[in-house]
Amino acid sequence: DAALAAGDPAAAAALYDEALEAARAGPDERRDELTFLVLAHRRDRAGAAAAYRRHLERRGGIHRGRVAAWQESVIPADTPYGRRQTHVNRVAELQLAAVAFTGVRAYADAAACYAQIETLAGADWWAREERPWEACAEYGEVRDGLGASEEALTWFDRGVEALERRRGALTRDELK
Repeated sequence: DAALAAGDPAAAAALYDEALEAARAGPDERRDELTFLVLAHRRDRAGAAAAYRRHLERRGGIHRGRVAAWQESVIPADTPYGRRQTHVNRVAELQLAAVAFTGVRAYADAAACYAQIETLAGADWWAREERPWEACAEYGEVRDGLGASEEALTWFDRGVEALERRRGALTRDELK
């Protein structure tokens, strides 16, 4: 990106090629994730989305990430706490995938992730987030990207309302 900002697209292309080669030579468990990052920065959205899909497939699905694997090694999955943590991790990984797909405009993939989140955490999961307006903005972008402009506006309005509620709850006037 620095070479592009400096006005040298040829140098930028060479650096992207070098980064892509390094990503593809990376360790098996990270190869597609790293490729996704390089292609996303290069603005090859279709290639980045395909790499992220491969990344998810390679690790056995959305619920088999590094956090889940670590957690299962230290917290018994058959305990109430283990089941709760597994659930939390699944939702978090789906959110990460939805944001990644949204970032490269793979809106159908992002919508599928959000549908799974709603199944696991409820249709109003976003309202329980620390920054619910961000989830609303993501939903709005996905809906708009899928051609549902009116629904997108509803989500953007929800985000503004959530932000205004939070701003109204601030106690010091200079923070408002």
